Amino acid sequence: MYSFKCNNSAILFENGGNQLLEEEYAAFSHPRSEWDPDYDVTLSISTADFPKTQKVKKNMPEEE
Repeated sequence: MYSFKCNNSAILFENGGNQLLEEEYAAFSHPRSEWDPDYDVTLSISTADFPKTQKVKKNMPEEE
């Protein structure tokens, strides 16, 4: 979970902040009822889909 608080969030939301969240972060969004009440925005990001890191070997080419 990632929560964000901003001093001027009301102004941001009035000027297109909600549309930006809906367009760019729809895959990570939750309904407002599930947002952390102490923050202005709460998103959920799963690290399960991140690529696995590989150990670097001394003899590996730079491209790898």
